[in-house]
Amino acid sequence: MDIYHFVQRNSLGFLICFVLLLSGCSGNNVRDKFVFGKNRISCNNTTITVLTPFELIANGKQAEISDRNADKIMAEGHNQHIRIFVMGDKNTINESISAAAESAETLLRNNKRVTNLKVEKADDKFNNEDAKVLRFSYVEKAREEKTALTVNEYIFLQDEVIWRVIYQYRTEDPIGRELSAQLAGRIQIGAVF
Repeated sequence: MDIYHFVQRNSLGFLICFVLLLSGCSGNNVRDKFVFGKNRISCNNTTITVLTPFELIANGKQAEISDRNADKIMAEGHNQHIRIFVMGDKNTINESISAAAESAETLLRNNKRVTNLKVEKADDKFNNEDAKVLRFSYVEKAREEKTALTVNEYIFLQDEVIWRVIYQYRTEDPIGRELSAQLAGRIQIGAVF
């Protein structure tokens, strides 16, 4: 029997084995389900690079092609599991990162739609720059529906720009939690390719 007839006779078996092999190869973690890329966001001629599973948008276009000299930027991206916000604001009032962290907490504490607020605070560094890391968990009521949310926020000062990088997901979403664990804090100063 030549190889052609052997393959022809056994092609269904090969196909079944191939499908079973492929189905067993897919991993069960977010690295196997999402493609991650680097997004560069600029404000006041300062750039940071953030790892995300989607493109960040600012002012209706890719954040990467926004005005590098703008005094303020807000970039956002999301999928069904996680939302990521990156905000840069020229520090014209000499606000400290501690004051910026306090204002983030105060904003949530004063929000009437937020209940069960829990706050964790830590100090960190990004490329030798001091940073504040905040973790909020709370229940938010919107349109008669309550949603438990978890937010990880990183606040730091770089070349007179206060940066805030925020990762938000539904607390009950295991994929959102895993994405946040993979992404949160993966921030680099400068344009990294």
